[in-house]
Amino acid sequence: MYEQLRAEFRWVDGELSDPAGWWRDAKLLAWIGAALADPYRSAGVTVVVGPESRGFLVGGLVARELGAGFIEAYKHEAYKHEAYKHEAYKHEAYKHEAYKQEAYKHEAYKQEAYKHDALRSDEVLVSEPLAVRSRLLSPVDRVLAVDDWLDTGRQLAAVESIVAAAGAVYVGAAVIAAARPHPGVHALIEVADLG
Repeated sequence: MYEQLRAEFRWVDGELSDPAGWWRDAKLLAWIGAALADPYRSAGVTVVVGPESRGFLVGGLVARELGAGFIEAYKHEAYKHEAYKHEAYKHEAYKHEAYKQEAYKHEAYKQEAYKHDALRSDEVLVSEPLAVRSRLLSPVDRVLAVDDWLDTGRQLAAVESIVAAAGAVYVGAAVIAAARPHPGVHALIEVADLG
């Protein structure tokens, strides 16, 4: 399946990652969830935390494999402009017709209700650039962080800090692709191997 992982990945203009092919094939999608979960099957994971946005998808796959719950780690308020409006984010892959439709831009990325309501009603634990609803984490939890992509490690470090603030146990992390090896992180493939 590693060959298919490489084959279904695209670079847009040589710099923007497009992993959409990973989600399209049912067998590859199932394999990704299982392969990310494998090193942690005996770790007693009670909940998986996935950073917005692809971490929601990948984290859900892994949580199901491990029989664990799932928690979303949202982009924190201070980062909403960087995450939703920055020109690098709206690069060619996101300017394509499929992404330019008004309904998509406004409903998913610019509507205030989408960006704020999810966290407004709860107390949150914050470690920039992420926030998690505090009521969803407890000291009895054993937490695995899961995402599709690891570059600087900042988001996973934020999850680890949030877990510590909740008094829970941080078990480790799993990602599909990593720019370089990181201690405590299981990666299926290195970014350099994606072509």
